[in-house]
Amino acid sequence: MKIINFFREAGFLVATTIGAGIFALPYIFNKTGWAVSVGYLILIAAGIILTHSWYLKTLQKTGERDRLLGLANRYYGKKGRYFSFLIILAGLLLTLTAFLILGGDFLGMVFPGLSGPAAILIFWILGSFPFLLKSGRVLNLEFFGGAAMLIIILAIFLTALPFKNLVLGVAVTGREIFLPFGAFLFSLAGWTAIEPVFDFQKRRGDKNSLGSVIFWGTAIPVIFYFLFAIAILTLTTGGAATTDSFSGLTNWPAWKLELLGIFGLFAIWTSYVPIGLELRNAFIYDLKWPRFLAIGLLLALPIILLLAGFTNFLETIGVAGGIFVALQYVIIILVAAKALVFRGWKRILAGLLVVVFLAAVVYEIYYFVIR
Repeated sequence: MKIINFFREAGFLVATTIGAGIFALPYIFNKTGWAVSVGYLILIAAGIILTHSWYLKTLQKTGERDRLLGLANRYYGKKGRYFSFLIILAGLLLTLTAFLILGGDFLGMVFPGLSGPAAILIFWILGSFPFLLKSGRVLNLEFFGGAAMLIIILAIFLTALPFKNLVLGVAVTGREIFLPFGAFLFSLAGWTAIEPVFDFQKRRGDKNSLGSVIFWGTAIPVIFYFLFAIAILTLTTGGAATTDSFSGLTNWPAWKLELLGIFGLFAIWTSYVPIGLELRNAFIYDLKWPRFLAIGLLLALPIILLLAGFTNFLETIGVAGGIFVALQYVIIILVAAKALVFRGWKRILAGLLVVVFLAAVVYEIYYFVIR
């Protein structure tokens, strides 16, 4: 039974982590070079594993229904609560908007007769339905969705053998040295899955497998991201990956494009749901809003942002990941440092991670907003 629960929980984290960001990774690999990209993946993954473990220990210690907003209020007062609310709300809503940008495209690949607006509407409905379910049921849905994604990535990887047309990216130069950070952080961020996993384990009274769940729930996406980047850069016409991966696959037969479309839908849906649940729970439990108001805003705001002009996928995930997701992880680290009373090397390491995330924020603001 324990091994089954481990696979369910690790699979949930994997499914939440592998989302729309994966489709920007081949472009980033090609743009900045393989050595820099692999280095970023490993270092960011290590930082995320550490931060997730701290967050889980924080939830275990508090043992209440407070989530990140409530914890920020507890340890940093109303100012910390309001700042965290703005950062979490903006970041997660931008993330959902990025998913809607691609969700309609992938649904159109699977069902060519669907127009853009109609496909987005259908994906929005399918992605929003689980917000009415309990987290235990969502955990099961996410597990099977994550397993399907890994199978599809392997299938795409195998179609690229023996990699005769693989084009390695050039070495990164100048200001683009930090370009991968936002996209990679967006692609590896899975903190919204930590809370449902904690709730599930709390109901069972089992805390033994938390460390291995966090490690494998992050390490597996890193491995499959690498496989996906190799495959897409091998299969893309001319070896020049596009920012969304699939628009450069002009020589692919229809069945392969449909397979990629199905994978895209799984990748987006299995991240869309837990992020939406995180927002729903923040509205209901932390802000004490009525359930109908919380769900109504959750349904409406991503569509409003999409209509407001957030339609460029790479820029949207760059801003969401490099600015708002980075700040979300800063908040998690600061909350954990207070709750767990960091001293010695833990305090130094936490401070170093905060500095790295804040430096990335400054760069992303310059690269995507000011420049």
